Amino acid sequence: MLQSPSSSLCRLRGAAVHPLTSITLAEAPSYAIMDSDLQSILATFQFGNYLCAALVTAIAHDYILTFPREVDYVWKRPWTSMSTLFLLS
Repeated sequence: MLQSPSSSLCRLRGAAVHPLTSITLAEAPSYAIMDSDLQSILATFQFGNYLCAALVTAIAHDYILTFPREVDYVWKRPWTSMSTLFLLS
């Protein structure tokens, strides 16, 4: 099973060591750079997911609150050009 770079690093005698290769971060500093870049990318994706969930919740809340008015003002009345515009929007 493959591990992510952040979970595969461990501390051994004060130096971070990759357990599969036994290379310390002092010998291979690109591991530290990759790890921080990966963390910032994942944090950006996580923020995007939270933002998307918040927007979907707000839209669903608005739809639930306005649905009874939609039924009264659009579906129970004869079709007009305004009804058509409402459905297209």
